[in-house]
Amino acid sequence: MSKPTLVPNTDISELNPQQVAEYLKQHTEFFVDRPLLLNQLKVPHPQTGNAVSLIERQVTQLQKSNRELQTQLGQLVGVANENHQRLEQLNALQLGLLDSADVSDLLLTLESHLRDKFDCGIVRVVLVANKDIQAEAALPALASTIKSTEEIPAAFNNFLQGSQPLCGRLQPAQLEWLLGDQAEGIQSAAVIPLGKNCEVGLITLASDQLDRFNPAQGTVFLSYLGKFVERVLVRLPRNS
Repeated sequence: MSKPTLVPNTDISELNPQQVAEYLKQHTEFFVDRPLLLNQLKVPHPQTGNAVSLIERQVTQLQKSNRELQTQLGQLVGVANENHQRLEQLNALQLGLLDSADVSDLLLTLESHLRDKFDCGIVRVVLVANKDIQAEAALPALASTIKSTEEIPAAFNNFLQGSQPLCGRLQPAQLEWLLGDQAEGIQSAAVIPLGKNCEVGLITLASDQLDRFNPAQGTVFLSYLGKFVERVLVRLPRNS
């Protein structure tokens, strides 16, 4: 004798898998009153391919989800630790800049921290010269001066108008103006404005690593650094 069906008068040939799936989505309590049906359903095991009960498959899926969550948690902890370390490094840089005796001292402190603590291969600074800024001869080698922002090449027009850091792969003409002989081999760079439209100057960070400065990483830290350096810079005593 054959086993009776759950709904003997239903013609299941008219149903398709999508309809069944939609029905179960809309009736999530379907198995609450049919617990034995869970044991009768058979699905392939994701690893062995052998048929297992739906409950066993659910357990396997939950274990997989748990492993994925553990991985995500580990990644979040790693990001949190990295951000904490970056914050401590930034705090040390700020204190060093605040303790600077003059412009030259500030620039040397900036270069030292960015190269040693933030893995920036090359640090260059261009200052807009005026009566308050030291003569170029008195500045460290990483710095140079221009008389006004009009000397900044047209290749930087969008950068000047936006007043936001420029980050990623720069044009050859941009690198040549910023770095001179050091432009060769540079794969990525960041240009940070000092003041609105670079009215105080700009900072260049450059690396021979392609992804060291990537727009996808965001520019919040770079913007903050530029604003902080500009505020400290304009308040320092200048040597003639």
